[in-house]
Amino acid sequence: MTLHVSLARHLYFLLPVCWICCGTNASAQHYLGLTGGGGFSPTVGFRAGLVAEWKHRPNVVFLTEATYLQRTSAEILRKLDRNRGYHLATVDYVSLNFLIKMQLDLEPIGLYAVAGPDISFGARAYARYSSDGNIVIDRLLFDELALRRWDAGVCIGGGIEKEIRKRRRIFFDVRYYLGIIDIDKDTTGDIFNEGTFFNLGFLIPL
Repeated sequence: MTLHVSLARHLYFLLPVCWICCGTNASAQHYLGLTGGGGFSPTVGFRAGLVAEWKHRPNVVFLTEATYLQRTSAEILRKLDRNRGYHLATVDYVSLNFLIKMQLDLEPIGLYAVAGPDISFGARAYARYSSDGNIVIDRLLFDELALRRWDAGVCIGGGIEKEIRKRRRIFFDVRYYLGIIDIDKDTTGDIFNEGTFFNLGFLIPL
């Protein structure tokens, strides 16, 4: 818990400082696009959304994404009826992040690293179990399970990108998400979201 909170405090402080230092008087380049991917960790499922970039320095970009994503948790299963034999519990989140992107241009590709805060809202929760050879999905209620809908954390990663026709760009990156909020309201345990995932995306200039 202490490690999660300490990392988040440093990163939340770093973001506005970098924004001020980088300034906004440079010639900005704006991009809008789509992103999607999935998890390398079993705790991360499908994700898809919109991405926007604002370039204010040759190697510094402000990046934000609005995404729909799935996170699974083995810890949630312990809060469910064991007699039913649930084997997977999933929470669908709507997420918004604010990242700093540091770029290194190595023609014909570019390398970059990203870091920043991420906040999510749980839209729905559900669990799966098997019955007579069929997969049954039960909806879960956040209040009944004492689960918090809101989650927040920090995201770090790195990737590659390439400019194609008419200044359009494609990219691929790998990121790690570290949740800092215990989404379990019960004092008997804790549940933190975390996991490693990949993104594929396409950007067009505005």
